[in-house]
Amino acid sequence: MLSDEEKTRKRRGRKQAKDKYKEINAQYGEATSPLAIVQIDHTQLNVMVVDSEDRECIGRPWITVAIDVFSRMITGMFISLDPPSADSVGMCLCQSILEKDALLRKIGVEGSWPVWGRMNTLHMDNGKDFRGEMVRIFAEEWSVDVQFRPPGFAEWGGHIERLNGTLKTELDSVKGTTFRGPKDRVEYDPEEHAVMTLDELEKYLFNHVVNVYHQERHSQLECPPIAKWQDGLLGDKGSGLPDKVEDTEKLRLDLLPMIKRKIRRDGIVWDHIHYSCPELRLLLINKDKFNKEKLIVRRDPRDISTIYLYHPVLKAYIPVPYRDTFRQPISLWEHREARARLKSQGITAVNEDLIFQALARNQQLVETSEKTTKNVRKNKERARRRKQDASRVPATPKKTVENRLPKPELKSVPPVEVKVPDPPDEDDFIDFDEEELTPQYMPVRRIQ
Repeated sequence: MLSDEEKTRKRRGRKQAKDKYKEINAQYGEATSPLAIVQIDHTQLNVMVVDSEDRECIGRPWITVAIDVFSRMITGMFISLDPPSADSVGMCLCQSILEKDALLRKIGVEGSWPVWGRMNTLHMDNGKDFRGEMVRIFAEEWSVDVQFRPPGFAEWGGHIERLNGTLKTELDSVKGTTFRGPKDRVEYDPEEHAVMTLDELEKYLFNHVVNVYHQERHSQLECPPIAKWQDGLLGDKGSGLPDKVEDTEKLRLDLLPMIKRKIRRDGIVWDHIHYSCPELRLLLINKDKFNKEKLIVRRDPRDISTIYLYHPVLKAYIPVPYRDTFRQPISLWEHREARARLKSQGITAVNEDLIFQALARNQQLVETSEKTTKNVRKNKERARRRKQDASRVPATPKKTVENRLPKPELKSVPPVEVKVPDPPDEDDFIDFDEEELTPQYMPVRRIQ
């Protein structure tokens, strides 16, 4: 008789059998308290979603999840139609570290998700979205130890792999599910049965995580994850409540995609778009002191109309808008579509004007199209979600350099006593003749 592991290997493949039955390797260290080790990874969900306008199928979304190894509590979760990138990593980590009460209210989920705080170790695979400069600088700035599992050792990330499998299994009962593959669905067409929008799927998953997954008994822990989390914090040997991040603005900006640039006479140029502000001119004047090395610049992919320069003097981020402030705000994905359109037309010498002209033509084609294609619907839904995701994180900084400088202390001045003069006596008035004040006119003769 075949074992359960052998049956899974024959039905699902060697990888799934290995992930499910092989013991998790603990070479990277043992999690002895909450937030000691957090694992993060992406996976594509086994369900089709529809757009919010026409309710037509637009494809399968991606999810980025972070899990606390000690308690198996999910610390952060980000769902998107876009493939995995540094942006999805940053959004998930930001949500993982911050409190989640406001997020649950915006999504419309009732329940408690009492997880916040900076992790000690962040464990990831070797994907390029994890090995970028953004993750490295974030780890240095926030004192997070980053560990990558060696290639070919997926079991080192067994906790997050099993969680992804659990979330996928939960979606097997949802309309539009793709199950685990074509063999499982036989004649079932997931596109025809898809009914949930991305917002509805997000609400469904968040409700499942908060009110089901966290509350049910975990087979390995022999208790619910929420109980293990609370015992690890407040039990007899608890580590205590984690510190809350006070500067949420800095955390968000530290988790945005970044690049290093030198300030030029025309400002900062990123992907052929120029940005400028008065503070840049001050740095340029003192370039020998402050502009020798390239400076850190970040941007939010959902709105690239403003970038954020880490000021070497203020030790803080300052917003730098378009040099041409009449340009419309666009997302990074709209920018890429415009450049792709120019490339398809054989235009290689790209500049800022051509990009915005191509963008305007793309928008006009979408508005005048009689038949909305699946790709167009998906792009529209992506744009809507990106704006929505941007509203769920701390607001972008609006402070200026003047607001960041310390205000001078004002010394109190004692009040000055003002003496009111006495009213004049009658002798102080001067007598005068009114006739003397009447102007005297002399006749003027006209010369013939």
